[in-house]
Amino acid sequence: MDGAVNAVGLIVAVVALLLFVVVESRVARPLLPLNLFRDLTYASVNFASFVLGFSGYSSLFLFSIFLQQAQGWSATQAGWRMVPVFLAMAATASRFGPLAQRYGMRRLMMGGYGVLGASMLALASFTPQTSYVVIAGFFTVLGIGLGLAVPATGAAAMVAVPRAVSGSASATLNALRQSGMTIGIALLGTVMGSRAISAMSGALSEARVADAATLAGLAVQRHEMPAGLTLGPDLFKPMLAGAFAQGFSSAAICAGLFGLLVPLALLVPLALLLKTRRSNTARSTP
Repeated sequence: MDGAVNAVGLIVAVVALLLFVVVESRVARPLLPLNLFRDLTYASVNFASFVLGFSGYSSLFLFSIFLQQAQGWSATQAGWRMVPVFLAMAATASRFGPLAQRYGMRRLMMGGYGVLGASMLALASFTPQTSYVVIAGFFTVLGIGLGLAVPATGAAAMVAVPRAVSGSASATLNALRQSGMTIGIALLGTVMGSRAISAMSGALSEARVADAATLAGLAVQRHEMPAGLTLGPDLFKPMLAGAFAQGFSSAAICAGLFGLLVPLALLVPLALLLKTRRSNTARSTP
């Protein structure tokens, strides 16, 4: 029943999006000027904004689950242990202006998303036994990447469009980032949960537990030992923590690979720009 409801909701959303595009392409003063997306630079920046929400912002949800369910911290303790991400992000963003003047906005943007993607891939190595010192270090690196990516994305979008449509461009950028975060939490959460259930099912099967798949699903969904499973706490808790850690690793890999797409996407308009400049230079040379 839930699957049918979700499918209907998805179909309605897709139809509504298509209708919105049709209407916006025909009105005299559209809320979203679709012709802006003909500019590869603007289109790639908006793609980057979506990835920022998908891989960056939604990762905070994954961290919370990992710290609580895989490492056993309380909700409050997990929140405090995520502070390095925000401190590093704020410190880096506060220095973005001078850094942009020195290295250029595009380089910082590509570097920020590169660090974001690479750090998420590194986080996939976390286990229930990983020291918090190591976790805090990688959280700091991730915060640096976000501190570069967030202001660079906004600034790049404003540079790529005429001032007359800067309001619409900014709103589109924010909408795509929020959409990326929403989809990221749903999709990466599904990846994490599915992998955790699979790992838990395998562990229960090795322990020769009957109906391992069903009990594994209940254990992961409820975060506790389900009725009908008679394992000692010393065996069950490490088993469940390891399953959540494997689920987190799978989700972190997906987020990291998606984040690394942005530097590649930004290289396309840059390469075309350089090609155009070289062609114009060759034509103007006698």
